[in-house]
Amino acid sequence: MELLAKAVELYLGKAHVLRGIDLSLHPKEFLGIIGPNGSGKSSFLKCVYRVQKPSAGTIYFDGRKQDELSYRESALKLAVLAQHNAYHFDFNVLDVVVMGRSPHKKMMESDTAEDFSLAREMLATVGLAGFEERNFSTLSGGEQQCVILARALTQGSECLVLDEPTNHLDIKYQLQIMDIVKSMNLTVMAAVHDLNIAAMYCDRIVALCGGKIVGYGTPQELLTEDFIRKLYGVECRIVTEPESGRRYIVFLPQYEKLSRPEG
Repeated sequence: MELLAKAVELYLGKAHVLRGIDLSLHPKEFLGIIGPNGSGKSSFLKCVYRVQKPSAGTIYFDGRKQDELSYRESALKLAVLAQHNAYHFDFNVLDVVVMGRSPHKKMMESDTAEDFSLAREMLATVGLAGFEERNFSTLSGGEQQCVILARALTQGSECLVLDEPTNHLDIKYQLQIMDIVKSMNLTVMAAVHDLNIAAMYCDRIVALCGGKIVGYGTPQELLTEDFIRKLYGVECRIVTEPESGRRYIVFLPQYEKLSRPEG
């Protein structure tokens, strides 16, 4: 799937949250969106998956205007994995995952054996085979987020939107979720809080600040010490691993400078 945003604006009350966002997402690309808190990352993604309606501008799915599509048509093209915020589903795990088949159903149409088979397959994909009869509410936060990922994958959409999905998770589940998504070879747009995760998984990155795009490029092009300093106001060093050539961001504490007496 290809997604295109042209001159997207968003006002929430008097707040001008998005200011002329132009970007493209290519088929099978993993596009990361970074920026400080309040920069507009999640607000833009909410416009993409239709929780918010842009105040101006247009978003296109495969060349069609977003608002020309029904919500069901949108769901067939795009699935969402949002931030983990203590879900309260009083269902077993398999029933939660099979909910992902809803966009494929007519009103009152029952789930089929094929639907449940696919749900079990996606549970195995996220490492939760054998969890089918567990009550969803008894799972850990990381396990719950893996179930929600399985539900999104069961939806069978061409594109996956990740709205800071690993926030509040420990490092095991952060990496596990991103590894699974990357291995599926989907078209992905992700708001990413952790710059090292963005560097590891994204093909291209767009940086937002104050509701505007202030930078874009590959992780190697964009994530420089100078750019990170300007965007976040922090000091860092970029370290390259000799064997793999991967680049890592090492953040430098400033407490020594702050605690040093003047004069």
